[in-house]
Amino acid sequence: MKKKKLFFASGLAILLSSCAAPTQQGPNPITMLQQQYQYQQQEINEINRRLDSLDESLAKLRVKLGLSTYNNITKNLGESESQTPPESSETPPSPSNLSSLPAITPSKGIKNLSSTVTIINSTAPSETQSSSSNLKALISNTPQSPQELYEMAYTAYQSGDYQKAKRLFKEFILKNPHSKLTNNAYYWLGMTEKAMHHNNEALAILLTLIDKCKKGELPSCDKAPSAYFSAANIYKEMGQKSAAVNLYKELIKLYPNSIEAALARSELEIQ
Repeated sequence: MKKKKLFFASGLAILLSSCAAPTQQGPNPITMLQQQYQYQQQEINEINRRLDSLDESLAKLRVKLGLSTYNNITKNLGESESQTPPESSETPPSPSNLSSLPAITPSKGIKNLSSTVTIINSTAPSETQSSSSNLKALISNTPQSPQELYEMAYTAYQSGDYQKAKRLFKEFILKNPHSKLTNNAYYWLGMTEKAMHHNNEALAILLTLIDKCKKGELPSCDKAPSAYFSAANIYKEMGQKSAAVNLYKELIKLYPNSIEAALARSELEIQ
């Protein structure tokens, strides 16, 4: 009887021990998915953090350089320096007496004829005699619609064909001196000169646009704030900080709610 009890007790102990032993199982699929999700979420958070940092840096760059200059730089990053002439050494025009404009004329920039600013082609001395016929040929080969002509000029500017853009913007101004797009043509002509490193010519054109807007000679002046800001930036690049500050302040005074005015305030804070 004692042997039966001992045998039964031993069997029961073995059974209990086998039940208590942990079952060997493979990895839990749910746990693995949760771990993968957490890892991917961490990666996404890190990417978002880096994007936020880049956005902040980009915003600071746009404020520092200005919208117009920033756009100009991004469009010309791939442009070879060999394609652009060296910057002119002429003395830049002064903003202290804008009423005298457009009498401020770089040698290859703007000429004043009968109180109307006339943009002329910059030609070499050997080409002077044929400039009139060249202009007529140019006009005959371009669209007659002001909108089409302007769009063609702006497309050339965007694609980096600055010589073509320059010719077409000049033609637009000659043919449409009182169009609602004339102020745009002046502005982008100035920015075309700037893209070609012709800072003096760009400055003269932008100041001419500012002067015409102040005198009410154009039907639309929506590009005036941009002209102020871009001209001020050019003065700053040339080391004429006082002239730049004067234009920043006048921009803020005349167009206080414009984006360019906000950028000008940031520039004045940096000064």
